[in-house]
Amino acid sequence: MCGIFGKYSRSGTLGDLATLCSATNYLTHRGPDGGAWWADDWVFLGHRRLSIIDIDGGTQPMPSGDRRYAITFNGEIYNYLELRDELLALGHTFQTSSDTEIVIEGYRRWGEGVCSRLNGMFAFAIVDRNERSVFLARDRFGEKPLFIMDSEDGVIFSSEFGAFCVVPEFGGEVDMGALGGYLCLNYVPGTQTLTTDVARLAPGTWRRYSPSGVVEKRFWSPPEQRVTFSCIEDAVEAVGETLDRGVKIALRSDVPVTVFLS
Repeated sequence: MCGIFGKYSRSGTLGDLATLCSATNYLTHRGPDGGAWWADDWVFLGHRRLSIIDIDGGTQPMPSGDRRYAITFNGEIYNYLELRDELLALGHTFQTSSDTEIVIEGYRRWGEGVCSRLNGMFAFAIVDRNERSVFLARDRFGEKPLFIMDSEDGVIFSSEFGAFCVVPEFGGEVDMGALGGYLCLNYVPGTQTLTTDVARLAPGTWRRYSPSGVVEKRFWSPPEQRVTFSCIEDAVEAVGETLDRGVKIALRSDVPVTVFLS
């Protein structure tokens, strides 16, 4: 896993960069292999990296080929080779062999439509320097976390709740409704957290922050179509083939792979 952190300010008041770097480094345990940050006057992107794909060339935050966009990304895109071939055929060029570059170049080509093309687990933020906007997205089932703290001026986002405790904007007021859910269920349901000022981006959802406001949309919902089989043997065979394909594509890695390690 990696760790991402960032801040978007419509007014261009990011505050102390050292504080934002400290919040990023709070996530070092998620990304012990390296860390970096990138900032403009209105946006900050931080990243802590655990190297899996393109160990030497996948440093983040990463710019797009035309330098219009920049990304901080946590996750793994299993079909990145197929998407790379598709983008190459459309005229894109690549400086790395990382799946991160596939996401940002895919966004440059398809905009928010890239989300539905991604087979994998992910949470990422993409900055559009021309539109002065930030695009956040989270995978279909919410396997990768993405916490957000909204304000009238913009948003602060992070892979972990604890990073918000570093920034002065964090209030920490307990959400009593969320606390009740936790005491009943042993977890906080929905998009709430235990504080009123921090929430979670819903799985299968993207959100764009810009000077004109905030737009949110779901890019995936569980399909309603039902699959029927003539006998149990056919169903077992179909499930087995699906699992085999899923495991095979998920094993793509530039480092050793194990199961049940954590």
